[in-house]
Amino acid sequence: MAHEEHHNHEAPDEQGPEQLAPEPAEVESAPEDAGSKALSDALKTSFLFLKVVIVVLIAAWLLTGVFTIGPSEVRIKTRFGRLVRVRGMWVMTPGSGLFFRWPWEMVESISTDERVVNLDNEFWTGGEDGSVRAVRSLDLRQDGYLLTGDMNIVHMKLRARYAVPVDLESVLAYRFGVEDSEAVLRHMLRAATSKVVGGMRVTDVLNRRELFPRIELELHSRLERFREEAGHPLGVELLTVEAIEAERIKNPSEPGAVQAAFDRAQEAHSRRNTLIREGMTEQRRIEHGAEAAAAEVEAIARGYAERLVRTARADAETLRQLLPIYRESPGVRRILLDRFYARMIEDVMGDSPGAFVLHSSDGATERELRLMFNRQPPPRRRGEQR
Repeated sequence: MAHEEHHNHEAPDEQGPEQLAPEPAEVESAPEDAGSKALSDALKTSFLFLKVVIVVLIAAWLLTGVFTIGPSEVRIKTRFGRLVRVRGMWVMTPGSGLFFRWPWEMVESISTDERVVNLDNEFWTGGEDGSVRAVRSLDLRQDGYLLTGDMNIVHMKLRARYAVPVDLESVLAYRFGVEDSEAVLRHMLRAATSKVVGGMRVTDVLNRRELFPRIELELHSRLERFREEAGHPLGVELLTVEAIEAERIKNPSEPGAVQAAFDRAQEAHSRRNTLIREGMTEQRRIEHGAEAAAAEVEAIARGYAERLVRTARADAETLRQLLPIYRESPGVRRILLDRFYARMIEDVMGDSPGAFVLHSSDGATERELRLMFNRQPPPRRRGEQR
């Protein structure tokens, strides 16, 4: 019994550890469940934050497709390279409101600001102060020049102002038709300038007489010819062609080595024009004086002719009335003949200085008239009739 009791007493000691063994496992499982839960919550929060970020990025990406048209630009939209009409417009212009593009669409922006093509070195040879270098000969490696129509050399700086029109044909031509429209325009400006200057005299070029308007007209002609040959325009609208003005620089200018000779030639040309104008003024004065004198002579001649006609008519009428008396009375006839003869002599010789003698021959029916005049007649008084 004692053994059994001892056995029974020890049994619980042996079974105690076996029964208490699961308890530590249950205690350890609690921290593991808390960590898993915390990890799960953290992952859920991360995924939620990631979703929010993705949504925000997608929204921001879509918002980048919203755009407006600036005041100095136009835009066109393409979808897979094909032009798309937007609200009935091929070209989106300023003031049209908000526009949207999808990610698979492209929007091309073209500036409509005024632009400039400068030719400031092509035809110029500059010194340190910007003026023309005073050299005795040109260096073709660094000196630009132009030949005039009378085989003189001039230097010039000029520019062309242009802009892109807002019509569809010009916008497409500028963006897709020509790779570098400005380079083409620069080449045309060089060619137009060389042609125009090559057909002018050096004095006209230096005086800028119709120089830049003629270059502008020639450049317009070349742009139209490009349109006809290429089938589309260059995509630019020419505004003006003008000189590049600078202080103390004469543009266009003659070569520095012959500047004094050009100045003397210009002075002579100016003097020649002054003399021509004075000569034309004197010519007009002489012509007006001659016209007045001719009118006066013509009036005197008309008066003299009128007087002769009236005198002849009066004489004819008098003779017609005296004809019956002349036929009936020989004495009266003699008196009348002498009177008419004396009046005729007076009319013919009345203004002539000198003397005349009437000789009658004995037994002759004719009389001899002898006249003696001065060698030089007296000067004629103005308005006096002959």
